[in-house]
Formats: sequence, structure tokens, C-alpha cells
Amino acid sequence: MLLKNPILPRIFWLLFAVFGVVAASFGQATYGSIIGTVTDSTGAVVDNAQIKALNTGTKVSSTTQTNPSGNYRLTQLLAGTYYVTFSKQGASFRKM
Repeated sequence: MLLKNPILPRIFWLLFAVFGVVAASFGQATYGSIIGTVTDSTGAVVDNAQIKALNTGTKVSSTTQTNPSGNYRLTQLLAGTYYVTFSKQGASFRKM
């Protein structure tokens, strides 16, 4: 008798879809990261370079410095478009 009721399968699939969407939404990230390495024109790494990432929508900036290996990491960045600049006293960099 339960199988002859056409509403029960529809309710089951509706509940399945709702709970599936709710469960999937918990996996969304709010923050992102920018990770990279700064090198000069010869390919040598640049340590202690100042990195600045400016969110073009909110005008909020985040800064960090490269480590002795030339690596940097900017974390906890809100989603958006960023303009990234690199600087170091006495050095110049090409935009790529």
C-alpha cells in the first residue's frame, strides 16, 4: 500500500535534496591564500622583500615579507580580486 502512494517518493527526494544541499554548504571556505616566491631577473631568490596584496573591491591590504628562500604566504584573505606588489629597498621588479 505504501508503494502505491505517489506522494511518498516525492517527499523522500525533496528531503534528500534539501539535506544534501545543507550538508554541502558547510564545506565552503570564506578565506583564501596567496603563496609564491619572489625572484630577480637572474632567477635568484629575493629575501626580505615587502609583499602587499590590495583587495580592489574593499581597499583592504595585507602585507608580509619573503623569507630567506624568497617565499611568502598571505593567508586569511577574503574572496575577491587582489593587486599584488613587491618591493625591496635598492631593488626593482618587473611586473609579470
